[in-house]
Amino acid sequence: MKKTVELLELDEMIVKKALHPISIQKRNVQEIPHDQQKTSVSQVSKMAERLLSLALQKKEYFDYVVALMDLEYIPNDYATLYKLLVSYYTIHKSVTHVHEVSGFLRQEHQELEHRYLTLLTRGEEELVLLANEERVYQELKALITRLQRSFLETRKKEFSSLIRQTEAAGDSKNLHALLEQFQTISDRLAQLDA
Repeated sequence: MKKTVELLELDEMIVKKALHPISIQKRNVQEIPHDQQKTSVSQVSKMAERLLSLALQKKEYFDYVVALMDLEYIPNDYATLYKLLVSYYTIHKSVTHVHEVSGFLRQEHQELEHRYLTLLTRGEEELVLLANEERVYQELKALITRLQRSFLETRKKEFSSLIRQTEAAGDSKNLHALLEQFQTISDRLAQLDA
């Protein structure tokens, strides 16, 4: 946080009050077993928040996340910020120049700038807890996999419901297309487990 405060030339006490004290407990980098990965919307948002907070700490981390993480896997409350950060990154090849990124986000929406600064602060604290780069990459990979799995499981449930409704309606034309999409999602989930 000190690095962020210094770069923005802000008073550290004001920033601490604005961001509220953040208590981060040590987290185990191990993935949660598949059968325990039923996630709520708030859990998905927390995973996305943690992923982005770590990714924003270093260009290489952001590269890694962008290479593996499609926008569709990011929950709505972080999708706009992620999309803007990827857009900025594509042009400027960095998301770690705090002044420039902050100004860019401020033009789009001031709330996004605040969220970005909050993520930077949380990420700095997370890095201290993870202790080394190997653990950071393990955590990024675990978070990406969990977000992908959560998205695909939700889509699978939605398609399952649509298939039941389509069968009940006797609509064989649409049923075939839905079954194909259901199978594609099932295959993608199986690939995550491989």
